Amino acid sequence: MSKFSDRVKELNQGAPRPMGFAPAAQRAVPLPLILFARADAGDIHAVTEAAYEGAEGVLVGVGPATTNEALEAIHEAVGRAMWGGSVEVGGRPEVERLEKAGCDLALLRNAGLEAGALSPEIDKFLEVEQEWPDALLRAVDALPIAGVMYRVDSVEHLTIQQLIELQRVVLLVRKPLIASLAPSIAAGSVGALRDAGVAGIMVVPSKVRDFRAALRSLPPPKKPKERVDPLIPAAPTARHDHGEDEEDRANRQAPLG
Repeated sequence: MSKFSDRVKELNQGAPRPMGFAPAAQRAVPLPLILFARADAGDIHAVTEAAYEGAEGVLVGVGPATTNEALEAIHEAVGRAMWGGSVEVGGRPEVERLEKAGCDLALLRNAGLEAGALSPEIDKFLEVEQEWPDALLRAVDALPIAGVMYRVDSVEHLTIQQLIELQRVVLLVRKPLIASLAPSIAAGSVGALRDAGVAGIMVVPSKVRDFRAALRSLPPPKKPKERVDPLIPAAPTARHDHGEDEEDRANRQAPLG
């Protein structure tokens, strides 16, 4: 099982209760959402910063000009964190290159890529858009991918409409969704994003510390109220106090055998 699949399973099962006698602050408690950072492949400083500040994964933008040496440097800089690269053009060769470089995942930036990009065993994400119709989003669930990425553009605070659009994608795709947040979005939005059903968020390296702290301070999610349908008493069955109806007489008089 991949690092990403392990982390999603951990989210679905809920955070385990810390064991041992050490103070709670010293015990590792998983974040309620997977925290990714995004950076350019040539900015090794940003990659290092993201890993140092506690990003669980780092996604780098790669292209034909990205050298194998640059990918090796990123692999060393992320340490134990997950990391991956994005693919905007091409297909299978580009994804296989990331796989050979030790990437944990590959982001397929658009549905116009060659279908061969879906073949390698590496975890793959497809970037989906809000403009896609419902039927197209539902069809994504059948693809051999680990999850989807969805961009959330905003100024500072998320709007109700953005949350509705986000939940629409979550409900239709039914695969783990990573919300890529604009740099201007405040860390205080993590509660609304968690309640919208996303599996993780992606931020710029300079925001990793703030978002990690916000995730740490999130209260447990509220349990959904159980829906209770009103009970409607059934209408009383008509009783025949005098005599029998025709069907009863016919059944009683019918010969056996």
